[in-house]
Amino acid sequence: MADAAKLRRAPSAGHAGLCPAELAALRDDVDALPVRGWCSGVVVAAGRGPWLALEHAAGWAVRYSAYDPEADAGVELPRERWEPVTPRTLFDLASLTKVFTALAAMRQ
Repeated sequence: MADAAKLRRAPSAGHAGLCPAELAALRDDVDALPVRGWCSGVVVAAGRGPWLALEHAAGWAVRYSAYDPEADAGVELPRERWEPVTPRTLFDLASLTKVFTALAAMRQ
């Protein structure tokens, strides 16, 4: 995998050796994830070699103030306090690292 500091934005998907239609479909799929409730926000980056062909964010980095266990749903903040996800949004992946660690340990 290329060093992130060396990635360059591709002038086009084809320049990176990727299919423009497939990248457009990926972007559409990513846009649909928060709408369908699968996640609050998401960022995707796609490229090949040193070329970054797609960097796209959808949804919200900040949307909920708490979790209501009785309703089994998030408690939304007022709309004016929601913050959109950007390609630079940091995500807490602590609960996901256990899955990857377990998989790596099992493969060994």
